[in-house]
Amino acid sequence: MFSKSIFWVSLAGFGLTETSHTSQFRYIEQPVWLKIGVAIAGFALIALELWWFFLSKPIIGDREQGTGNRDK
Repeated sequence: MFSKSIFWVSLAGFGLTETSHTSQFRYIEQPVWLKIGVAIAGFALIALELWWFFLSKPIIGDREQGTGNRDK
């Protein structure tokens, strides 16, 4: 199928064999409390979406007359 040279050329093309680090991006240390806060906010939003789609019950009835009842 593929020869070894094609494999190494494709890896070089993707830049996976490059060992030098570029200075295009800097590492910025973030406080632990900020990391924890962002993670908690993300989990809360995911939980809200799951609740919205799976656990909120639809209103059954005529919406125009205002006689809708929640399904029990």
